[in-house]
Amino acid sequence: MMEIGKEKYTPEKDKIIRSMLRRAPDEEAVCDVVEALSVYPESALKRVAEFGTRLEVYDEDSGDQFPNYMPTLPDPRVVGAYNTVANVLGMEDDDLSPFVLIHEFAHALDASMGEVSEQGEWKGAHRIAKATKQAVRDYATFDPSEYLAENTTAYLVADEALHPLVEKGLQEEIAMEGMSVREYIQMHQNYSNSRLQQVDPTGYEMVDKMFKNLEQLPPPQVKKAMDEAEFQVFLDQRKAS
Repeated sequence: MMEIGKEKYTPEKDKIIRSMLRRAPDEEAVCDVVEALSVYPESALKRVAEFGTRLEVYDEDSGDQFPNYMPTLPDPRVVGAYNTVANVLGMEDDDLSPFVLIHEFAHALDASMGEVSEQGEWKGAHRIAKATKQAVRDYATFDPSEYLAENTTAYLVADEALHPLVEKGLQEEIAMEGMSVREYIQMHQNYSNSRLQQVDPTGYEMVDKMFKNLEQLPPPQVKKAMDEAEFQVFLDQRKAS
């Protein structure tokens, strides 16, 4: 198992992550998820698990159909998604990029904290990064929630793990749909702790503060993850309103 972050794998983290996995094609996929998400502090993993988030990995090659709460995943350019309404994180087996998993899990963590990215401090930091173009990558300037997720990903990846992860991604063509080698490298070039500090020191400080304050927050308000029938009810109600 590759050590991706300063935060290391533990049996307790393994147990928490597996408790959130609702669907996966095989043990190899499960281990990939555990390996990637072990970069998170145990307190963050516990919080998202208590929030009710579920993780799903689909094997399209074996005939898996994407559920209705993952409407964007059939698009080959979309390699992972977190549905806030359904409280489910989904990825296709061939696109199990550690970077994407860490990013999407950050959205679930954000939701478990009451969408902290919508608070003034995060919105202000995002606005500055967008105006100055001092961001981990352009996608971080899209909106405050993506700013939080992108910075969290870079913060959690150890500097020494960045190059091996990028090399592995290139060799195995993980989540590379439509990208050249150059584009893939450019996309990931700042995804590590010290590079985040250099490129966006404010973003680094925001994530650092978020994790340091995590254990002082009240428990999350539980939001049961939906299945397809429950999400269809939500869609029908939204259409009728």
